[in-house]
Amino acid sequence: EGRLQVVYLSGFPRTGTTVLKYYFADYPGLVMNAFDPAGFFVAWQRAQSLAAAEILVDKSNHYILSPGTLFRGLGRRMGLCVLTRDPRDSLLSLQTFPESREVPRDIRFWDYWAKTYANFMDFASSTKYGERVLFMRYEDFIAHPIAAKRYYLQWLGLDTGRAEITNRYPLPSKREFRADKVHDHSEIQADGVQRWKEFSDSPEYGVLLNGWRGHTKARAMMETFGYVSDGVANPAMEHANFRFFTPSSETD
Repeated sequence: EGRLQVVYLSGFPRTGTTVLKYYFADYPGLVMNAFDPAGFFVAWQRAQSLAAAEILVDKSNHYILSPGTLFRGLGRRMGLCVLTRDPRDSLLSLQTFPESREVPRDIRFWDYWAKTYANFMDFASSTKYGERVLFMRYEDFIAHPIAAKRYYLQWLGLDTGRAEITNRYPLPSKREFRADKVHDHSEIQADGVQRWKEFSDSPEYGVLLNGWRGHTKARAMMETFGYVSDGVANPAMEHANFRFFTPSSETD
């Protein structure tokens, strides 16, 4: 079905996909696509104008909602890299984030989050394009950015010796979001990791942040991803059909 020409980055809003895009697109042979609300097909059209050995890197939080549609259209000419993050941190961040208004900020968040990732996991676990799907946790990415990027580049079939891999990334001239704090830095930092713990007992957010406990599907999904009562643990997922980055899997 042709060579890999475009990689789509996605994940739930406030999972770190913007910094992932800036960081993962900064390497010889990769070209970062500017944000365009028109969606994946516009990115695909732009990929056609690149040099034969180049791969376009595009990102949207909406791509996680329709992986089947993407692969039906492009097959093995595309890759899909999806990021997850402790949903308690995502929910807390959303409280002051003015965009992604389709995501509930109240107790309904837990149902929306669980269904989003359950649908993605169902696809990743069964698709014939599993080798073109890469999944990783924000917490692992932030803690081990160089290992994560090296694993990602190997997944794309790129030579990791072409350039030095550091934890820094270039800042584009235009922000993707008005409230994009990624532009406050130019290197990967452990920003916002497990911040929810500061608010878990607060009158304002305590009940909301602990809402997963009363939601069967959200509780099961958190366990699958390794998000437990007191923080982050080893994930409990089967990933034989797709690629999954962990710090110990760099040389897999």
